[in-house]
Amino acid sequence: MDLIKDNDLLDLQITDETKTQLTEIAKWANIYAIVAFAGLGITILTTMLAIGKASKYGIENVETVVGTSLFTVVIMGGLTLLLNIALYNAAKNLKLGLDASNQGFFNQGMRKLNSYFKITGILFIIFLGFFVLMLLISILVGLTGAFRT
Repeated sequence: MDLIKDNDLLDLQITDETKTQLTEIAKWANIYAIVAFAGLGITILTTMLAIGKASKYGIENVETVVGTSLFTVVIMGGLTLLLNIALYNAAKNLKLGLDASNQGFFNQGMRKLNSYFKITGILFIIFLGFFVLMLLISILVGLTGAFRT
C-alpha cells in the first residue's frame, strides 16, 4: 500500500462536480444548523411553559422538577449551541470559500467541519459509555433482585 505524500495532497483539484457537491453540503449544513437553533428555542420555550404549569398546579416537589428541567436545558442547550455554531460557521466559510474561490475561507470551513465531527464523535462515545454503564447496572440489579418486594 502506497502512502500519500504531502506533495500529492497539494495536487488535488476541485472539479466542477466536487464544487457542486461541496456547495450542497454547505447548504444543507446551514439549513440543519438553523433548524437546530429553532428547535433549541422551541425546547427552551416548552420547558419554561412546563415549569409554569408544574408551579401552577402545585405538583409535589416542584423545586426538584424545576431544577432538573433547568439543568437539562442548560446542559443540552449548551451542547446543541456549541455544535450548531460550529456547523453554521463551517457552512458559512465553505460557501464563502467556494463562491469566491478563496482558499482561506475554504480551509476555515473545513476546520470548523472537522471540529463539529470531533465534538459529535466525542459526545457519541460519552453517551454510548453511559448507555452501556446503565445497561450493566440494570442487568446487575435484575440478577441480584435488589429491588424485589
